Amino acid sequence: MENNVSYLEESLNIKFPTSYIQFLSSNNLENKKFSFTMNDGGHISKEVIHFLNFNERSDDYIGSVCKKEEHLEPNQLTPFARTDWEFDLLCFYFDNRGTNHEPKIIYFCFDLYYESLEDAIFYMANSFSEFLLKLNVE
Repeated sequence: MENNVSYLEESLNIKFPTSYIQFLSSNNLENKKFSFTMNDGGHISKEVIHFLNFNERSDDYIGSVCKKEEHLEPNQLTPFARTDWEFDLLCFYFDNRGTNHEPKIIYFCFDLYYESLEDAIFYMANSFSEFLLKLNVE
């Protein structure tokens, strides 16, 4: 996994948060789902997610998802999890690309992206560690 992480960090010009790498390393996430409660302007919903991975042969390989969702990268968004809606993603928001600043966590709603990027992004947490506090195992 370590080589794939380094490769993606270099190709995307990002640095994944240490807490994220530790979470992936210490948990067997294959076929494991998590949930969290989301409030998107008064509408409260339960969202179920599964984490993307660093296995190049997987449909959930972060590199493949980044390539497929190419509209995210120019907006400094790197997906790390997919919702049960399939097209909605949880992303790291690297507002200072290439620096050591911890990225914020946002929810990207694909359907709302057609209206505007601002409408499609929902703030979730200031860091991955903070986001983990919101997760429940399904």
